[in-house]
Amino acid sequence: MKNINKFLNKSKKTFRFIKKIFLMPFKIPLIIEQNKFILSELCRLNELIRFDGVEDKTLIKQDITAQTCSSFDYQWKEFNYGDMLPDDRDFMSGVEDEICLFTGTDRAWFNGKNVLDIGCGTGRFTNGFLNMGARVCAADQSEWALECTAKLCGNFSDRLTCKQADVLKWEDKGGYDLVFAFGLVHHTGNTYQAIINTANIVRDKG
Repeated sequence: MKNINKFLNKSKKTFRFIKKIFLMPFKIPLIIEQNKFILSELCRLNELIRFDGVEDKTLIKQDITAQTCSSFDYQWKEFNYGDMLPDDRDFMSGVEDEICLFTGTDRAWFNGKNVLDIGCGTGRFTNGFLNMGARVCAADQSEWALECTAKLCGNFSDRLTCKQADVLKWEDKGGYDLVFAFGLVHHTGNTYQAIINTANIVRDKG
């Protein structure tokens, strides 16, 4: 009788083990969904905590475009250095070559041309255009970006114009030989309209 009970107990344990193994594939999707829910709740709580710590509550109420403008203005004020920026000597020493690669032109083409560098940031490409002899309008929505650009390109003040502007609200008809918008249109909140506005200010055959 004892042997029978031992056998039954072992059988029950074995059955429970087999049952767990059999049900595991069905439980995995549930576990994954539970983890997703927990992570989403953690993210939500983290956002609430961060927003609660923001002194200027108007920032939270801004639309996406306004938040993007504020973020870039802060970036160009506080973090205007790093790789592929004006203090990167290796990058700046070859920025003209980068421009020629991007635009499919050679250096000689730029001499005397009217170029709009829209979304100029800290002026890394503006400086390259000026080095190749172009007349440049450097435009950005950020005052700090334009200040950095004017400082970087101070030796070319006779061929440089700085303009605070939003590509989505651009009014100048332009007629530029080249409009350069590196890393800009996808940050505007309306990529399609930004592309249209950019294209409209290029002169015929520009």
